[in-house]
Amino acid sequence: MHLTLNRKVFNTDGDRATIGELLIDGEFFCYTLEDEVRADDTKVYGETAIPTGDYTVEVTYSGRFKRDMPLIYNTSDKAVEKGTVRFTGVRFHGGNTAKDSHGCPLGAFKTDRVKVWGTA
Repeated sequence: MHLTLNRKVFNTDGDRATIGELLIDGEFFCYTLEDEVRADDTKVYGETAIPTGDYTVEVTYSGRFKRDMPLIYNTSDKAVEKGTVRFTGVRFHGGNTAKDSHGCPLGAFKTDRVKVWGTA
C-alpha cells in the first residue's frame, strides 16, 4: 500500500493552514488539513506541518487517543526528522481546524474548500 499526501492550498484565509488530499495507491481517500508548511529547518511547536518526505506509517496504540491509530515516522525511534527539525508522536487523526492538528495531518471526508482546487 502506498500513501501520497498532496498539499494543495497553503495558508488559506489567514488561518495558517494547509489543505490537501490523501491518496491510497493513487486513488483519492480523504481531504487533509495540516498546520502551516514552513521553510526547511524551521519549526514552531504545535504550529508546523511535518516536512515533505517519505515516511513509514504503522498502526500502533496511542496513549493520547487511547486507541490504535496510524503513526507517521522516518527514524528508528519512530519520530519525524529532517535536518534539524524533529517531531514525535505524529499521527493521522480527525479534527476541525488547524489548531486541532498540533503538527499532525488531519483527515476529513468533506471540506468547504473543494472549490479552491476544483475536485469533488
